[in-house]
Amino acid sequence: MFSGDTVCAETILLILDHSTPVETYRQSLLRLKAMAGRFGDTWPAHHQLPLDHTWMDEYIACGEEIMAGRASTSVMSNPVGSGLVAKFGRITIAYRPDHIFVK
Repeated sequence: MFSGDTVCAETILLILDHSTPVETYRQSLLRLKAMAGRFGDTWPAHHQLPLDHTWMDEYIACGEEIMAGRASTSVMSNPVGSGLVAKFGRITIAYRPDHIFVK
């Protein structure tokens, strides 16, 4: 499966004005994970290639931690935006605290 920027071995950026909320991102990953038996490895748009399905599990778990308010975070600021970064295992999600849930 080609995942584009949905699954990769680096930080997923949900800090842009047009980025999806963490809740929607997690739901997308759950749909992909449900279809995992239909494809082999995941091929992201950048970084380490290919990735196995366990990377999706870590992004799903990180999204759950963010939504539950249990994520350990640090502050991130760069030219494209600012927000919080939550780390879980091998992955990180950068997100805006005001853009976690669908409004």
